[in-house]
Amino acid sequence: MMGSTASCNHASATDAAQAAISSASSRVQSAYGEVLGAEEAGANVSTLLSKLNACTSLLSQAYTSYRAGNSTEALSLAEQCNASLRGIEADAESSRDDAVSDSRQKILASSETSAVAIIAIVVLSMLGWRFFKKWSADRFTRLKPEGRADEPR
Repeated sequence: MMGSTASCNHASATDAAQAAISSASSRVQSAYGEVLGAEEAGANVSTLLSKLNACTSLLSQAYTSYRAGNSTEALSLAEQCNASLRGIEADAESSRDDAVSDSRQKILASSETSAVAIIAIVVLSMLGWRFFKKWSADRFTRLKPEGRADEPR
């Protein structure tokens, strides 16, 4: 009877380890997608990638332990990986949101600068035209007509 309980516990530990590894594997793929999204939004993801690489190392160790028959260690490593992934997913989402917000701020600042520049160009062009118009009118009125060649002197 005791042998059957140990066999049942081993089967239970094996199933738990397999489920934890499977969950960690899918979450690692999902986390890579989150980090990619953050990078595409313009976030600096180097820290996230190094954390994610550490997770994949834990997952790899969990696979190795599971295949070696050490379900308890495999379960522990897979759970560590899952715990680390929670932080990575949250950080990736936060980084993506910050990058999107920064991008919007830059676009807004650029639009404001462009609007001010356009207004300045229009105002300076109008002032320049008025100055040129007045200058040219004064210049033309100061010109004395020269006599024509066919007129008697």
